[in-house]
This record gives sequence, C-alpha cells and structure tokens, in this order.
Amino acid sequence: MSLPSKYTGLILVSGAIGSDPTLPLFEVLSPFSVSILESSLLTIRDRFVFSLLIELIPDHRDAIAEDLESLMTSAGLDIAYDFCPF
Repeated sequence: MSLPSKYTGLILVSGAIGSDPTLPLFEVLSPFSVSILESSLLTIRDRFVFSLLIELIPDHRDAIAEDLESLMTSAGLDIAYDFCPF
C-alpha cells in the first residue's frame, strides 16, 4: 500500500526591495486553492530572495505557471518554479 502524495510547488523569487517583496506573489496565488507549507525570506543590501513551498491542486499548475511568467515580466522580478508530487 503506497502513501498518498502531495502535489507541491517550489517558487523562488528575487529582485530589488521596494515595498513588500512577497505581496505581488501572494496576489498572483490568491485565486488558487494553495496551502503554504514553508517560506523563507533573505535580504542582502537592497536585494531579496524569497522561497515559497506550496501544496496545490495539480490541475492548477499550468495556470499558476502562466501567472508567474506574467508577474516576472510585469514586475521585473526573477522567478523560478518547479511543480511535482512529493
């Protein structure tokens, strides 16, 4: 008998610190049913690196990826992501 797996997404965002660096990411994720499993924010001088591990519905993966790509272009952020069962 196998254990049920979660479907997770690891999102890494980096950029220059302006206002709250996490706000644009959370706005993008707000329409989707996600659970935050872990997060971390690192700031060095005027730059930040934010990592977010979420649990998501696998069917939302492509839509979230498209929205993250749009955010990267519009907000001038560097974003990397990976979605997989865990």
